[in-house]
Amino acid sequence: MTPIDHANEVIASVRQKTDRAILFYSCGKDSEVLLDLMAPHFKEIVCVFMYFVKGLDHIDNYLRAVKVRYSNVRIMQVPHWTLTRVLRCGLYCIPNPNVKIMSLKDIDESVRMKTGISYSFYGMKQSDGMNRCLMLRGYENEAISNTGKVYPLSKWKKSYVMLNFKSYRAKSSFMLRFGFGPDDKIIPGEMFADMVERVE
Repeated sequence: MTPIDHANEVIASVRQKTDRAILFYSCGKDSEVLLDLMAPHFKEIVCVFMYFVKGLDHIDNYLRAVKVRYSNVRIMQVPHWTLTRVLRCGLYCIPNPNVKIMSLKDIDESVRMKTGISYSFYGMKQSDGMNRCLMLRGYENEAISNTGKVYPLSKWKKSYVMLNFKSYRAKSSFMLRFGFGPDDKIIPGEMFADMVERVE
């Protein structure tokens, strides 16, 4: 089973239990890929963006573009859990001992309460490190915790390449040129690296 097949299997198994999901969305490549895989399956996806500074134009523009691209996405912005430590300790600011220290678990539980959604998706992978690997391998299908946290990219490697194309025709032409199927969604980076010299 390929990593993308595993990811789709994990997403499908959660979809059998609910048509709404939370996605912790950082605007990075892993959360972008995960959103693209999830979007066709769920009636509603609440993308949770954790900010350090709210209202930055380059972030807000990106989040607006996501809403335009995916009609079933709702954006929720919440303070990053690390921000509570920054504010309390006074890193680059005046310390505020009244700020309650939060964890990612606290943010997750808060979002679940506000939305009424039981499953939250993350882009974490076993290849992120030994601790992450051990954690994910202990879950159902190496991806679903018993607390409803879901990691469909668990078996993905950091070396996978994500390519964006303006049209299906452009993608199909590129993929066929390098010997891949026009509908392939991922290319192992090691395989692609050997072909870089062929790109004109």
